[in-house]
Amino acid sequence: MGRLETVSKLIWPILLMALIFVESSIPMDGGPDNIAFLTNLDPRIQNLLHIPLYGTLTFLWLRFFCASGKSIKQVIFYSLILAICYGMQLIFSENAP
Repeated sequence: MGRLETVSKLIWPILLMALIFVESSIPMDGGPDNIAFLTNLDPRIQNLLHIPLYGTLTFLWLRFFCASGKSIKQVIFYSLILAICYGMQLIFSENAP
């Protein structure tokens, strides 16, 4: 696999992480009218949306690490650790004073 293909597989999980960061920065008690569909969602629905969002992030990391030639155990471990740690970091940063 070429370097360009590897870099292109790395871009997608990083872009999704940036999107998750931006979305998590939106205040739930208001904000611009063009994102009202996000802020007006029932909190239970918002919580359920974390499942496909972080599932997609894990899949994109799986795709990247598979292309790097690592063993399947390493691929799964690295992908899950990255997605879980990123989610935990966002939770802690949201709750910081």
